[in-house]
Amino acid sequence: MKTRKQTFTLIELMIVIGIIFILAALLAPALMRSKNSARAVYCKNNIKQLTTANLVYESQWKTYVAWGFDRAGANLHRWHGARTSTTNTADYDCSKSPLSEAKLDTSFTCPVLAATVDVEHASVEKGGFGYGYNIFVGSRKYQLDDPNSNDAYRLGARASDIAKPADTVMFADTAMNVSSGGSIEPSGASGGLAEYSICVAPFGVKNKQTDTSVQNEPSMHFRHDRTANVGWCDGHANSRFNEWTLDANWKRKNLGFIGASDSNGLFDLE
Repeated sequence: MKTRKQTFTLIELMIVIGIIFILAALLAPALMRSKNSARAVYCKNNIKQLTTANLVYESQWKTYVAWGFDRAGANLHRWHGARTSTTNTADYDCSKSPLSEAKLDTSFTCPVLAATVDVEHASVEKGGFGYGYNIFVGSRKYQLDDPNSNDAYRLGARASDIAKPADTVMFADTAMNVSSGGSIEPSGASGGLAEYSICVAPFGVKNKQTDTSVQNEPSMHFRHDRTANVGWCDGHANSRFNEWTLDANWKRKNLGFIGASDSNGLFDLE
């Protein structure tokens, strides 16, 4: 007696294909979350490496690296390298960064930077790999009467200047809302996101004190599922959510601040 060869009918095949599509749809978000999580971890490791390099620098030179030691002069140097002109399109040579311990190169860039920020945008503070440095750690603005003097920019703070290292920001994910020409836009309603190598505190500083009359535009960029990676002055790194901002448009662009809304609490040296 002949046995009938078992075959799939068209309906059965369509059912199998449908089940595969359903499983793929169910798994896709989990896979995406896993991929995003891996990118965030990679970024956090970069920031921790930067923080460690700056701690090593301070142990050798007794000050943290200056954010831009010639900012009030030639304005060619930053913590992440040097450039040959002050035009907004000038690239920084990261091999000239004093943070050589971090081995800075293009592979050091935040892995989601290009997807969230226009890396080709003309910006005076480009080239920081998607990371910004707390300028109060990278200068002596809180120690001198004139926070914009040559001496204020020439050196970074000392470890002994920082009262609470575990609660003082050193580096973080950053970006800035800028105009087409690269200048800072005071409102998030217009402009686009560009690289920015400063992690900006909420307020300015004057006569060695926080000046709450000067409200700064935020640069901390919460691009990892609404979190930003932060490196602290004691060497640890973690992720923080956007805690506050004064402009809904800034929040829409994932820009904001952490810490108190009435002081520079996580940015100053107290």
